[in-house]
Amino acid sequence: MMISDSIENSFGLTDMTVDKERLAAKFSSEFNVGMTGFYDNEVLGCAGIIMPWRHVGIAWALISQKGREHKFFVHRAVKFYLYQYIQRLQLRRVEANVIADLNVARRWARSLGFREESMMIKYGPNGETYMRYVMFP
Repeated sequence: MMISDSIENSFGLTDMTVDKERLAAKFSSEFNVGMTGFYDNEVLGCAGIIMPWRHVGIAWALISQKGREHKFFVHRAVKFYLYQYIQRLQLRRVEANVIADLNVARRWARSLGFREESMMIKYGPNGETYMRYVMFP
């Protein structure tokens, strides 16, 4: 789960030299499941799982400021759908990559059932250090 304060920090798409629309369509149709949560016509957040190959998933989430105001609701919804997707996709391993300096995001990953696996130095699009969390359902 890549958790960040902005979409620009979460995705290195600005550096890609491939057809971004075609790549996005491929991920959406073949390798990605996800959801967007709304409250009172405002986005609380988006979350999902990208599958780099069969039975392995990478969880991701982007939570808006409004979503942070409703953190308990968002947490319950993300946890519920995370486990639904894991079961439906028959995943044996799920990873979540979290910016190391975002302590609240690291605590959230643990509360979702992930455990710390490794540090990824200079992993992020701007050279940020990330922590890899993993679960084996």
